[in-house]
Amino acid sequence: MRKITSIVLLTIILLLLPISAWPKSTVTLGSGYWPPYSDATLPYHGLLPRIASEALEAAGQAVEFQFEDWDNILKLLNKGQLQGSIGWVKTQERNERYYYSHPVVQITIVFLHRADVNFSWDNFEDLKSWKIGTIDSYSYGEKFDQAVKDFHLNTVSTHTNENNIEKLIKGDIDLVPIDLNVGEYLLDRKFSKYRQQLTFDERSLTSETLYFISPRSIPKAKQLIETFNRGLAILRQTGQFQHIVENMAVINSLAQFRFYSEQNGPMNYIDGGRPRGVVTHVLTAILDQIGADVSDDQFAFVPWSRAYREALNHPNVIIFSMTKTPERDERFNWIGPIYRSNIIILGKPNLDPPKPHSSSRICAVRDDVGHQQLLANSYLKNQIELTSKAEACARMLVNGRINFWVYGRDTSQWYLQRLQSDKNAFSEYQELTESSRYIGISLGSDPAVVAALNRGFEYIKLSGELNRIIQLELQRSD
Repeated sequence: MRKITSIVLLTIILLLLPISAWPKSTVTLGSGYWPPYSDATLPYHGLLPRIASEALEAAGQAVEFQFEDWDNILKLLNKGQLQGSIGWVKTQERNERYYYSHPVVQITIVFLHRADVNFSWDNFEDLKSWKIGTIDSYSYGEKFDQAVKDFHLNTVSTHTNENNIEKLIKGDIDLVPIDLNVGEYLLDRKFSKYRQQLTFDERSLTSETLYFISPRSIPKAKQLIETFNRGLAILRQTGQFQHIVENMAVINSLAQFRFYSEQNGPMNYIDGGRPRGVVTHVLTAILDQIGADVSDDQFAFVPWSRAYREALNHPNVIIFSMTKTPERDERFNWIGPIYRSNIIILGKPNLDPPKPHSSSRICAVRDDVGHQQLLANSYLKNQIELTSKAEACARMLVNGRINFWVYGRDTSQWYLQRLQSDKNAFSEYQELTESSRYIGISLGSDPAVVAALNRGFEYIKLSGELNRIIQLELQRSD
């Protein structure tokens, strides 16, 4: 989410540029499979496509991406079927065919090898006895590329880093030159069970700069490079470039998370097929602040007991909203407090107050904080009528099938109002606990994501956006 000052600055810069400074038609850019930097399945297609897209769009140029193997990208560029690509090291041969942008990002390439192999090297000649897995059309820097020719290094080419790691595990090759971020990403996501069998050499093979390129053979190639450079400068000046780079790992990790909630208005609920509510809106604002690209199919509105069970037993699960209690405190990571939560027992008026070890029967949502509080206050299991949804308790109370209901003060009134029942027709008999609603994150989740979500929450709180969201959603639910 760009800050207002960034948007103003961006607008001023663009207004100062002549309209003829950029082409209006959409350009097609190519990129290969190189996660976390580039991949069709990644959020924003990865770091490099996101930088290219936002830089060109900031300078007024619409773009679309086509994903192929890297060698096919070069072929399509040379045929003029692609106008540009991002993620290329500068070499003398390429410099004759392509225009290069200003530097985009810096990468560090190291050797990945099996942990049980005693590998060390001081110069390129030391690599002659090792079988090295490389990738078609990759350059690992001019020094290494030249060393391959000078020392007749034994290289075996394939299409992807994944193929090379598979060969390394099998023992078909000895070394894989790979960017450190790429290697870590692949070992964590695709080869985690082999993680202890593989290690990165401490000495870097090279540190290289990546560029955006456009083939000299196509019309307006130089103009496209100039447009990219202008947009890249805008991203750097507004702070958006730094924001994108700093949040790359978090955004990619969030794509692996699942989000669970329940129908629990006005905090979180589905209305007209769309997620609504105070905490839903707060979570969305936090994700926007980070710049996360979270898809709708990552969200599930399910019975609370299932949501709670998923968050309790699996990492990388976000559950909302949840009341924080001493019993739950160490079972989750927490974001909040967001909104005050008073858990009460309400019921038909003029009844004997409910008591533990009595004939009082109270409706509760399974595994909800109200259910847990009843047990903590010595109510017997046979006194509790359990349901999977709050709406069921509300209907039972309205229809007289149950005398008491334990739930949040505001949320219970929301359900009664939805059933067109007068909230004044019921009495509040007891307050079991006063706490606040939070967003919960399961233990074992990526700590970088937990930290980023908490930073995002602090931002919307200090900026005043939290209060605006609460007022807006409460007015909407009335």
